Amino acid sequence: MICLNKKETREFILGGVVMSIRNSVKAIIIDSDKILLTKNKDDLGIFYLLPGGGQEKFEDICEALRRECYEEISCNVEIKDIRFVRDYIGQRHEFLKWGSETHQIEYMHFHGHNNHYFRR
Repeated sequence: MICLNKKETREFILGGVVMSIRNSVKAIIIDSDKILLTKNKDDLGIFYLLPGGGQEKFEDICEALRRECYEEISCNVEIKDIRFVRDYIGQRHEFLKWGSETHQIEYMHFHGHNNHYFRR
């Protein structure tokens, strides 16, 4: 298990604009051929996300993942190893119009086959 130390959002200046890098944690929960996703809706329509969210100031990655999963799927998750890291830079994404100043590092933790998540 990897739990990163407590960090706060990092800020830097790019082209005279103060930019920040946000840490986010996600849970990959799979059972057989099913993956657990949250269903979300905004002005553009419906979209699906892995459960998780942003790390708060002075909160480590493991605490953030536990809190976010409890908030979003009402489950306490067992923290396992980080499997994927995504460096999301809004200026290089299809949603440039809405998130051009977004820079987020997403740490994705794998939770394997645990069918009690799918019984809700």
